[in-house]
Amino acid sequence: MFGQTSTTTTTPPPTERGLEDLDAAALAYAARIEGLPPERRQEARDDLVRFALPFAGRLARRYRGRGEPLEDLEQVARLGLVNAVDRYDPERGSFTAYAAITIVGEIKRHFRDRTWGVHVPRRLRDLILEVGQATAALTSELSRAPSVAELSARLETPEEEILAALESAAGYSPARSTRRWAGRARRSSVTWSASRTTRWNRSTTG
Repeated sequence: MFGQTSTTTTTPPPTERGLEDLDAAALAYAARIEGLPPERRQEARDDLVRFALPFAGRLARRYRGRGEPLEDLEQVARLGLVNAVDRYDPERGSFTAYAAITIVGEIKRHFRDRTWGVHVPRRLRDLILEVGQATAALTSELSRAPSVAELSARLETPEEEILAALESAAGYSPARSTRRWAGRARRSSVTWSASRTTRWNRSTTG
């Protein structure tokens, strides 16, 4: 269905009609892959990805001029598009709406990761990873979120450095999570990390 359109990757950004066509193509893809062998599913997936590339490119171009090469942004947008295709469930609504959220999320994560990696010293980045691992281990052992003092003892690191790692990790997280880190870290609690671990456990066991 959309194999014929897949070669026109240089077409203008989709209009409202074009978005409807993309949603229709996604619905056709979801119906098409039912019962197909793996290799045929891969072909159908590739067809939809190619058909949607102009849409992903349009979203990437919204973020040009912010210090990152457009080629990198387009590559990140393609990754988001592939993730959207792989996770698409037509029962949850419009493909274009879901794909836009997924692609923009990948682009914003790219900017956040690049900024974080440039401005956070290597030693602090390593400590952040160690704190995350220790938090997971102690949460499992204690059946609750560990305190900063407990993390300090486990890692044999001063509490001030543990707090610095927590606050830097907060800067690496989305804004809402950052606000939650700010108050709780100062009260010697790692509740945010524990809640995040719990959500991850639920997502992997659900």
